[in-house]
Amino acid sequence: MTLSKGWCFARPFVLIALVYKGSACVGSALPPTLLVNVARWEAGVRRDNFGGGLEPRDPEPGSHFELPGLSAIQKVDLRGRSMHFGGDEDERSSERLDRRSRLDIHTAGNRTA
Repeated sequence: MTLSKGWCFARPFVLIALVYKGSACVGSALPPTLLVNVARWEAGVRRDNFGGGLEPRDPEPGSHFELPGLSAIQKVDLRGRSMHFGGDEDERSSERLDRRSRLDIHTAGNRTA
């Protein structure tokens, strides 16, 4: 008898805790699924997955709503890359620095530029 009285008393609290915990789990997983953050140095390109193609206007930097499967926002990095042609190899070292061989540029009259 005491077990059933204890369960009758605790059951509403257990149900409330389960509903609260379940909604918290869904609530914490939902925003990253539905929101896409476009940074200031990125361009967002929205694409309709059902034949609509690309939208004519790019989304501005910030958070944008996206339904997975219906539309997709692709982010493109707009920061520049440094190119280094010839010269000292240890002059500048950076992971965003591409090293290329020395350029051989000629004018239309075949003169070295």
